[in-house]
Amino acid sequence: MHSTMAERYRLSNCSKDTYFGFIENQGRNCFLNLPKDVSEIKMCGNGVVESGEQCDCGTDEACRINGCCQNDCQLKPGASCFQGLCCQGCKFLKEGTACREATSDCDLTEYCLGNADDCPPNVFKQNGMPCGTSSSCYSGACLDIHQHCRTFFGQAAKPAPLSCYKEVNVLGDRTGNCGQDKSGYKKCPEKDAFCGRLQCTNVHKVPRLPRGYSILQTPINDVLCWSIVFHKQDNAHDDGTAKDGASCGPNKICINRSCVDMTILNYDCDFSKCNNQGVCNSKRNCHCSYGWAPPHCSGRGFGGSIDSGPPPERTKSKKTLMLGSIIGVALLLLALTAMLKRFLPSWIRYGGLLKRKVSPQPMDSAFESTGSAEGSIEASTEGSAEREPPAGRI
Repeated sequence: MHSTMAERYRLSNCSKDTYFGFIENQGRNCFLNLPKDVSEIKMCGNGVVESGEQCDCGTDEACRINGCCQNDCQLKPGASCFQGLCCQGCKFLKEGTACREATSDCDLTEYCLGNADDCPPNVFKQNGMPCGTSSSCYSGACLDIHQHCRTFFGQAAKPAPLSCYKEVNVLGDRTGNCGQDKSGYKKCPEKDAFCGRLQCTNVHKVPRLPRGYSILQTPINDVLCWSIVFHKQDNAHDDGTAKDGASCGPNKICINRSCVDMTILNYDCDFSKCNNQGVCNSKRNCHCSYGWAPPHCSGRGFGGSIDSGPPPERTKSKKTLMLGSIIGVALLLLALTAMLKRFLPSWIRYGGLLKRKVSPQPMDSAFESTGSAEGSIEASTEGSAEREPPAGRI
């Protein structure tokens, strides 16, 4: 979230969801009660980019801090943008720059387009895709009840049995309920008990909780049921309840504190349409794994989808390259060592044999066998005078 009023001029997905929820409930009559005469006053400096304006940073102080927008609501010379997740230093960020990282296994990363100041709209894996221990993706989150308990009570914590949920959530008070209506807290019907307040067991250490929360321990037979009690305003965010999308039974999920069939999500992802190399996103388009290109993951590419922007080519870091070089040199040395161990003994024997053939013999041994060099010549000379030449020689 940005600190100045001019940093956002389009509704986010969360704001849209809140708006539609308001319309579907009590706000329809108010919004449909339109006045007859509607006046539109456009003004440079109100922090809203209107027709004819390239930018609008709001106050003079905000424009001074921004540095990209002039007082006449036009971009400064050389500037390409003035705000947005894909705008930095008055320039568009490079195509493929991650502008909204995935926050869970059910979320997907978005990337800058290279010619737009804002990040592509948020997309995530299609609602209903399996995740976690026995859960399903919902609105970009994997609402695993096992992880929910571990978040509050440590890694050893586990979801409590149905008896805990039935005992506590049927009370219809702050400690156990299935939400509120105009008359106050609602008791959970037995079929919706898992969709009330979170119940956990196997808690070995009482955690320190944020302000506004307290811990409730309820003994049920031989089981200690642990839950979180919320003490803040009724409309404040409460982490101690079952979230929409959390599992409440086989092929069932919690929606608005009721346990309903998963078919309500209309999960229809066919991985074959993505060449089995990707998943379906929240717009039912293929989000391809790295190495495959959208829209159907049938050709080579860098992954992503037509909705989330183009991911960059993955490059190896210097540390990875250095590590690879070290491993390569080590393997080469091992190979050379193995070769030497295999061929070196025969080479030594061969070299030693040559050495023995050319090395001078001891003097005594030489005289015993052949005599001195002079003696050999003399004996040969003397012998040649006494011997007759072989037959046939003249």
